[in-house]
Amino acid sequence: MNQTWRALVTVVIALAVMGGRARAETTSTGKGHVKVALVLSISAEGALGKAARSIKQGAEMAFAEWKDPDLHLMIEDDGGKSADADRAVRRALDEGAQMILGPQLPEAIRNAAEIAGPRGVPMIVFSTDPMIATPGVYWLANRPVPEVEKIVDFAISRGKRVFGALLSDKQGAVEAVLRGAIERRGGTLTVVERYPAGAEPAREIAEKFAIDSIEAILLSDSTGAVGKAARSLKSAGVDLQRVQLIGTGDWFSGDNFTEPALQGGWYASPDFTSLVFFASRYRERFGEVIDAYAVMAYDAVSLAVAVHKSEGFRGFTADLLSTASGFKGTIGAFRFRSDRTTERALGVYRVTPSKAELLTPLPDGFSSQ
Repeated sequence: MNQTWRALVTVVIALAVMGGRARAETTSTGKGHVKVALVLSISAEGALGKAARSIKQGAEMAFAEWKDPDLHLMIEDDGGKSADADRAVRRALDEGAQMILGPQLPEAIRNAAEIAGPRGVPMIVFSTDPMIATPGVYWLANRPVPEVEKIVDFAISRGKRVFGALLSDKQGAVEAVLRGAIERRGGTLTVVERYPAGAEPAREIAEKFAIDSIEAILLSDSTGAVGKAARSLKSAGVDLQRVQLIGTGDWFSGDNFTEPALQGGWYASPDFTSLVFFASRYRERFGEVIDAYAVMAYDAVSLAVAVHKSEGFRGFTADLLSTASGFKGTIGAFRFRSDRTTERALGVYRVTPSKAELLTPLPDGFSSQ
């Protein structure tokens, strides 16, 4: 996923050279009462700048697609420098920002929380590390933990008790989550092997799963790559008619759906199928493929609009942001947990040649529990 909801925000980042140093200007769009600041590393090079531009475009798209959102987006470019992010946050707060999206760098997020917290202004961040969530800082992303637990629950409900795991070396947290989920439900994790992310596992690794006792194997790698792991297992003699392949949202990929070795596999994820229409609108607006950052930014701005429309000028208080019923997002319902990380509505899907077939009901919201 990359960029999601777009907007009629023409954000011009002008770089003026002053004293030999580039300075990024503050820009804004909209004249609404609700001020939301985006503190991003737009002019930074590499992956950081690319992610920032995706966030900006996703926020702009959300602004554009909501009708009369009563929103004022203030966009600050910190250039990938923590000190500049601090100054941007202070400037946004002085100008009346009621919510901050960003910054991106962990150090900048921690500093910004110390600045915004005493003023009661919440932050929504898109870091890869859920541990960045602290009082006043809400982490909007996908967590692998509930997806692993969901697919283990489903597999055990279908009679699978003995598991293996073939994981890329980038999936460090998955093994501990998987082991705990299986053991709590009375199952056994017997074989765990790792391989270089994005590669096809070596035959000698795959052959370790060709034993009669294993009933299900969890595959986890970057999006689009798990098909290689499935292909390796099949070529190493693992009977995929008997052994059930299982996984999480990183399975959602056209490349995976066309991989013969993955056919019939089960995976748990949010409703990524709803991204098809969104991706089309995003490509039409920006000429690019969506990514996760754009999707999350779209959802964050949509959340701000929804809260304001339902609650008026009460502001973005902790009780409103943590409402048990949650919010409607691009990939289904989501809400912030008590630890300020994200919980998403999940379904279990089966891989078919043309689509992801939903096997379990997909909640369109949450109970008040």
